[in-house]
Amino acid sequence: MSEETVKAYYLDILRPHFAIQPQAQGTHFSGKRLRIDAIIKPHNTSEWKNKDVAFGVEFKDVERFTKEQDTNNFTKWLSQCVDYAHTTWDGYGYLHVLACPKVIGVLLERDLNYAGLLRNFMSQLGVGELHELPWHGLSILMNGHHRIWSQSKGVESGKTYNMTRIFGSK
Repeated sequence: MSEETVKAYYLDILRPHFAIQPQAQGTHFSGKRLRIDAIIKPHNTSEWKNKDVAFGVEFKDVERFTKEQDTNNFTKWLSQCVDYAHTTWDGYGYLHVLACPKVIGVLLERDLNYAGLLRNFMSQLGVGELHELPWHGLSILMNGHHRIWSQSKGVESGKTYNMTRIFGSK
């Protein structure tokens, strides 16, 4: 499955719930201009604590990384997501960035301890995941298990999590 196919699949699922700005641009703290695959913003923010919530989404063909055991491109993707989490997106500011599809699931199949560490580390850097969960459908996750939003239940932890990016001492 190509990256474009992956992107189209997930954006079709998100479209009823989120406004989608494809190929959004922003400025990294280094001054470099960057482009992310999409920024999604809920159509209805009445249940969200942060009424101006939005997320960046970066899509990749993870199956290719797994089949080829391509750790180099896999970690480059994670690094790209971290760079995006440290970017001021035009009209949005700093955002949490969602790697799509799942990152952690690939690692869970190999080593639970490293996956747990990576999931928490990613969240601290502003990187979560957007992937499908049984019984919940497409879901936004932070720390690997906090469902911020899900296709089946709508806003979940997003009701209590501010989702504002914090820099410096946490």
